[in-house]
Amino acid sequence: MKPWTIIFYLILCISTGLASVSFAASTDIGIHFESSPPNHLTYDYFPRLDEVVLQALDKTGANWRMIDWFTSGIYDTNIELKLKQQVFGVIAKQKAIASKRYHESWFYWSQLRHSLESLHYAKRIFQTIDPDAIRLRLSLNPKLSGNWLITLKYAPKNVLVLGGITKPGNQTWQPRLDARSYVQTAGLFDGTISKVIVIQPDGKVEEHPIGYWNQTFSEIAPGAIIYVPLPVETLPIIYPNDRLQNPNDLVVELLRNRLP
Repeated sequence: MKPWTIIFYLILCISTGLASVSFAASTDIGIHFESSPPNHLTYDYFPRLDEVVLQALDKTGANWRMIDWFTSGIYDTNIELKLKQQVFGVIAKQKAIASKRYHESWFYWSQLRHSLESLHYAKRIFQTIDPDAIRLRLSLNPKLSGNWLITLKYAPKNVLVLGGITKPGNQTWQPRLDARSYVQTAGLFDGTISKVIVIQPDGKVEEHPIGYWNQTFSEIAPGAIIYVPLPVETLPIIYPNDRLQNPNDLVVELLRNRLP
């Protein structure tokens, strides 16, 4: 056999082997289900989302009739969520400036950072993962490649309240209870606040009025997050990029990507 023929076959074998390795590790799905230990599904092809969810239900033994698809979700773990560090940097500036100006809000910015540090985040894809729903539209049932996380949840029983309050944390969800009731229980830092931000379990962001002059009832789903915006300090001109960003908006966007 001629030398160039041998080289050709060697290159072909190596490239084929590498392609096989790459192909074999094409899709890895992490599964979080309630308090169960983490599980994984690995595919040597690109599965569609409905197939992944059905196999995740089977692997975890979850009762699909009890799954709350409003809270369950899919997260893209192929890339790092850098928003967390950005938010912490902005909070640090707000705290430092409020402290120098002797504004009481410095304490609440510090408290907020502590609360956010106790949570976990990943890039959420804001769509349902209910197999019955995603099968009806191809755009909701993509083929998955790389690394993903599926979270399966039964109906939650709490509402998380954060921001400008004295007692941040979870409260027991109650039907027909509005945002004003939850934040009053948590202790409002500023009684003149007229609206708060509600992040529903599917990631939808809503403004709920809470002032006595503008209050209207709006439903809050179990598993929602209520965020009471904090007073924003005007930053010095040495922070031109940060001056264009509202810290409260950044906090809300980070909370939309919270892992349940």
